[in-house]
Amino acid sequence: MTDEELRQKKSDGGKLRRDANNARYSNASSMALSLLRMNYDYDYIIERLKDEFDYTDNSAKKVLDKNKRKLKNSVEKKIDKMAEDNINRIEAIIDECYEQRKYTDALKAIDMLNKMGGQYTQKLDINGNLNQEFTIKIRED
Repeated sequence: MTDEELRQKKSDGGKLRRDANNARYSNASSMALSLLRMNYDYDYIIERLKDEFDYTDNSAKKVLDKNKRKLKNSVEKKIDKMAEDNINRIEAIIDECYEQRKYTDALKAIDMLNKMGGQYTQKLDINGNLNQEFTIKIRED
């Protein structure tokens, strides 16, 4: 892209990125995401980014951090989708049980739905003694 094209793009409100840098960033980002999914150590990923794409330490960390956020959001969306699907299935089971007048099965499904939604709390029973030595100093003024 020529300087004139860059100025025109900037005046149009576009982002100024050169194609070669986009390809480099895209490849580095793709590699970082793949290595994160394979549970490689963060330091190892940073070193690979620095070696293969000539990134500085700071740039490699930024690429890695961006991809960690991307992966985390992706996982959270998948978990939310699975939870929603499970709730829909259980609600369908509840409806079917009511239609067939299988009330005990419906109650079990309702109970399962409540457990998934965190409606129940666990009761904890804590017993024991706490023995700790301490010293009391009396100051005389």
